[in-house]
Amino acid sequence: YIVPHRRGSGLGRQLFLRRIAEARAMGCRNIYADTVVNNTPMLTMYAQHGFTQISRYPGNANPTDMEPFLVYLHHKIAQPS
Repeated sequence: YIVPHRRGSGLGRQLFLRRIAEARAMGCRNIYADTVVNNTPMLTMYAQHGFTQISRYPGNANPTDMEPFLVYLHHKIAQPS
């Protein structure tokens, strides 16, 4: 979450990219995420960075009754050569 007066500054994108970089550095090969259905800015950012929409992923902590309100996403992390 980025407070309203900091939105548009690129801070959200920096945090997002840092999370992907840290996952890669830790050796993760997949990232799973979810966001609410109408969160267009976040869905756009996920799409711009190679995330695809999927069915509910294993280990998701949200109650199943929240499923109609969520979008589930997956990203396969390219490992450095």
